Amino acid sequence: MNKKVKGRPLNPTHSQMQKDKILISATKLFSKNGYNSTEIQLVADKAKIAKGTVYLYFKSKKELFLATVDRVMILLREQLHKDLDVLEDPV
Repeated sequence: MNKKVKGRPLNPTHSQMQKDKILISATKLFSKNGYNSTEIQLVADKAKIAKGTVYLYFKSKKELFLATVDRVMILLREQLHKDLDVLEDPV
């Protein structure tokens, strides 16, 4: 039996902004404190959201950590492409 979910639907823009805020906060904390010393509550506090909100987007600390690694790799790849685009072709 399916239950109807009550409440307002999430605004996709707000939802993405929340997720980005969590990822930015988590990235800073994981890089500063390491994986073992970074607790979900610390991430929530830094992002100024409730701990439960983090779990709406990420089911575990491991999933959050892997998402931060993915985000950093994407940003690095984008920056690398920009840097390579400005280099002149030596041939």
